[in-house]
Amino acid sequence: MRTIQNHFFTITALAASLLIAIAFFLQGFLSYLYRLNHGEEIIHVINKVDQVGFLLLLGLVLLMVVSALGFHRLERSKSLLTFFLLAFILTVVAKGKFDNMGSDSMAEIMHANSQEGGDFIESYLSFVKLSVKECIVLFGPLLLIPVYALLVRKSGGTAGLRDIRLALKIIALVYLLTIAHFFYQMAVNYHSIDYFRERLESSTARAVGALGRTREAPNVVVYIGESTSRENFPLYMPAYAQADPLQEIRDELIVFSDVVTSFSHTFPSLYRAFTMSKDPYLDQFLLIKDLRRPNTLAVLEKGGMETHWISNQNLVGRWDWNSELFGRHSQHLKVLNGAERMYFNGVRKTDRALVAAYLEEASHLERSRQMMFLHSYAGHADYCKNIPREEHTVSGRFLPTLSQHALFGDMYVGDLNERMESIDCYGSVMSFVSKNLRAVIDDIAQRTLPVVFLYFADHGEEIYEGTGHDSRRNSYRHIEIPFFIYFNSAAREAYPDLYRAAQENRTKPYSIEWLSDTLIDLAGIDYKERQLLSVFRPDMQAPKRYALRRTDIRGNQFILAVDDEDASQRHDLLNHGHDYFRKRRLYNAFPGPEKNKLCSSRTNSLLKFREAASIFQCVEIDITIDAEADKLYVYRPPQANNHLQLKDLIAFGPPLEGHMLLAIRNPDSRNLAVLQAQLDRLFLPDQRHRIVIEIPHFDGVDRQGLQRLAKAGYELFYALPADLGAGCARDTLQAVCQRFAREILPVIEQAGVQGIAFDIEAVPFVRSLHAATRLQYSIKDMSAGGGKDIDRAILARSNTYSIPYRSAFDY
Repeated sequence: MRTIQNHFFTITALAASLLIAIAFFLQGFLSYLYRLNHGEEIIHVINKVDQVGFLLLLGLVLLMVVSALGFHRLERSKSLLTFFLLAFILTVVAKGKFDNMGSDSMAEIMHANSQEGGDFIESYLSFVKLSVKECIVLFGPLLLIPVYALLVRKSGGTAGLRDIRLALKIIALVYLLTIAHFFYQMAVNYHSIDYFRERLESSTARAVGALGRTREAPNVVVYIGESTSRENFPLYMPAYAQADPLQEIRDELIVFSDVVTSFSHTFPSLYRAFTMSKDPYLDQFLLIKDLRRPNTLAVLEKGGMETHWISNQNLVGRWDWNSELFGRHSQHLKVLNGAERMYFNGVRKTDRALVAAYLEEASHLERSRQMMFLHSYAGHADYCKNIPREEHTVSGRFLPTLSQHALFGDMYVGDLNERMESIDCYGSVMSFVSKNLRAVIDDIAQRTLPVVFLYFADHGEEIYEGTGHDSRRNSYRHIEIPFFIYFNSAAREAYPDLYRAAQENRTKPYSIEWLSDTLIDLAGIDYKERQLLSVFRPDMQAPKRYALRRTDIRGNQFILAVDDEDASQRHDLLNHGHDYFRKRRLYNAFPGPEKNKLCSSRTNSLLKFREAASIFQCVEIDITIDAEADKLYVYRPPQANNHLQLKDLIAFGPPLEGHMLLAIRNPDSRNLAVLQAQLDRLFLPDQRHRIVIEIPHFDGVDRQGLQRLAKAGYELFYALPADLGAGCARDTLQAVCQRFAREILPVIEQAGVQGIAFDIEAVPFVRSLHAATRLQYSIKDMSAGGGKDIDRAILARSNTYSIPYRSAFDY
C-alpha cells in the first residue's frame, strides 16, 4: 500500500508504457500475424491497444495536471500544463497519422515544394476525430482524483510531486522515442532523385540492344491529368448529368472503362508509367526503389521519336521530379512554373498556359515521329486555387443539397459547408479540365498528319471522404482513373489496325503500370525481351492488377489487390484497401447469373448507394414509412432519421440494372397504401418485378394491401425474424417453430407473398419446412468475406443473396 501511495503515477505510467511497447513490437510483424487464424481481428486489437495506450498516457498527464493544481503549489505546475499541451497535440493530432503514413507519403512531402508539402500536412492533420470510447479513455483517469486525494491526505501532503516528476520523465521518454523512431524511418526510407536517376540510366543502357523498329508511327500527344478520379470525370458520368465538351464528342473517343493507376501519389505513379516493366506482373510487387527499369522517354528517343515535355507542375523545376527524370530526356523541355533549380514566388500559371504552350509547339505535328507530353496541374488541392476565378461555376454537380447523414452516412465530415464547397470546387476543376482537353483535341482534329491523343490521370482523388490522395487512408477513387484515346481522321485512315485494337480493348482491365508498353508500341518500336502489353494489340490480356505497393515506418509491407486474391499469401505482403475491392473480387468470382444475385446490404446513404451500385447489380435498402408526411425514408430504426428519401436515392444515384430490396421497417395497413402510391410513382410497370418488398410481420397488415402490391408487379417476401430463424435452426421441434410451420406459412402464401427472406443461420430450419419449398429465398449472409464463404448450392437456390459491404458512408 505504501508503494502505491508513494508511486501511484509512476506505476500507472509504467503500465501504460509497457502496453504501448508490446503493441509497437507486434506492429512490426503484421504480415506474419495476418496469416494466423483471426489474423485481421488480432491486428485490429493491436492497433487499438497502441492507440489506447497513448490516450491513456495523455489521460494520466491530464490527471497529474489537475492533481498538481488541486493539491500542490501552482508555480510548480506550469511545466505540467505545457507538457500536457504538447502531449495532447502529438497524441490526438499526429499519433495514428504520421506513424503509419508510409515512406511514399514522406517522400512526397520532402520532394514537393513548400506550398504542396504544407497543404498535404495541413490536410493530413486536419482529419481529426475522437470517438466517444476514445474520449472515455482520455478523460477516464480523472475519475481517480478521489483516490489521489485520499493518498495525499494519508501521507500528510508529502505524496505527489516527486511521483509526478518521475512519471512525467517516463512519459516524456516514450514520446521522445516515438518521435526519434519516426524521423529515423523517414531518413531510411527516403531516396534522393540522384538515386533514381542512376538506376534509370543504367537500366536504359542495358535495354537499348533489345529495341527495334517495326513500322512507321503516328504523331502522339499524351495529356497527363492530375488528381482525377474516374467516378468524377464528366466523360464517365451520365450524359444528362450536365453539359460537357467531351460528352459532345464522346462517339469519337475510345473510352476505357476499367483502368487503374499504380499509386496515389504523382511521382511513384508516373515513375512506373514512364519506365518499362521487366516483368509486368511481378514488378507490381516491388517498391519503386527496388525497380531497375529503362526510361521510356530515353527509349523513345533511341527509337527515333522527337519528344516534347511541357510541364505545369510544381513551382520549382528541380522539385518536379518527373520533369527532372523524364522531361530532361526529351528534345524539347518547357517548365511553365518557375526557373530551373530556382525558387519562384510568382503566381502559379493555370492549365490555360499549358494549352497555350501546346498550341505554340503544335506546329511540330506537321513533321512525322513527334511525341508530346503535357503534364497538367488542375485537379490538385486546393482545387479552386489552381483554376481561373471565372471557372468557379459548377455547383451541385456531384452531390445534391441533402442532409449530412443522407449524403455521408455516419462518416465524420467536420464543417459540412466547407466540405461541400470543396466538392463543388472539384466539380469546377473537372469542367475546366474538359474544356482544356477539348481545346487540344480540336487542334489535333484539324491536323493533316496522323495524330493519336491519349489522356490519363496520374492518380485519382477522394473528394467525399476528404482524404485527397493519401495512400494510407486509401480509397478506390484514388486509383480508378479516366483513360481515353482519340484518333484524328488521318490516323484512323492510316492506322486502322491500331484503332480497331484499341476499340476491342476498351472494356478490358488495364493499369498505367504498363503505359510504357502502349507508348512504345504506338511509336512502332518492338521490345525483344517480351511481348508488349499494349492497348493497341488485339491479343492484349493484362495480368492480375495490384497497386499501392508501399511500406510504413515500422517496416510493414503493403499492397492493394485490385483483381487477385490477397497477395500476402504468396509475397509476404499485407493486403490493404477499401472493401470495394474485396467485394468486387468476390462478385467477379461467380458467373453472371449467380453474381447478379449478390446484393449490398443496408445501403442507406447516397454515397454508399453509389459505391455499391458500381459493384453490385442488387442493393438492399431499409425503408421507414412516414404516412403523415407521405414519404419513404431510407433508414433503419432505432437510428435517427437521416431524411434521405427513396425518391432522392433513385434520382441522384446511378441506374440499377438488378434487384432493389426494400426492407420495410414499419408495415401496417395505412403505411402499405403510402408505400404503394410512392413506389408506383417511382417505378414503371416493367421495372416492378425487380423491386423486392420484405415484410417483417403481418400484425396490423391488411392482406388485401399485400395482394394489391403483388398484383402491381412487385415481389413480396416475408422477412423471418433472425432470432426465430436461428433458434429453430438449432431445434425445429420447439413450439414456436411448429406454430410458424402450421399457422404462419399458409397465411404468407395466401397474402400473395412469393418468397421468404432469412439469415444464413436459418437455412436448416427453412429447408425443413415443406411448404417453404414453393417459395423463393432471399438470403442475408453477414459473415461472407470472400467467395469461399458462400455456399454455391444455396446461392443457386436463392433469388437474392445479401452480403455486407463496408463503406465510409455506412448508416
